[in-house]
Amino acid sequence: MWQWAQERTSPSNRPTSSSLGNRLGSILTARGISRRSYRRTKQNVVLTFLFNGIGIPVATTGLVYPVWAMVAMAVSVTSIFLNPLGDRPSLFLNAVLSVGRGVPRGPIAQSEGAAS
Repeated sequence: MWQWAQERTSPSNRPTSSSLGNRLGSILTARGISRRSYRRTKQNVVLTFLFNGIGIPVATTGLVYPVWAMVAMAVSVTSIFLNPLGDRPSLFLNAVLSVGRGVPRGPIAQSEGAAS
């Protein structure tokens, strides 16, 4: 019993200040990511209610040609889709440009293909 307690409290088992600092830094990073994500989610909800709250009644009453209602809905969906990308539009562009290219083959996939 005492040996277990000594092992648990030995200097080698105690967290060092650098590892504790790394953990605190990770917590702060996670908190920052969480706050940005929550803010984007709120923005998307507001955008959705604005577009649908204004667009659907205007389209159903016939105040707008159906083509323009379709364009407005496409803009709505696109803006809500692009909003989370924020300052990283390259993620979206890379995804669009990769359509139809197939899966990139790495060294593991090539060696498996050669073995069969």
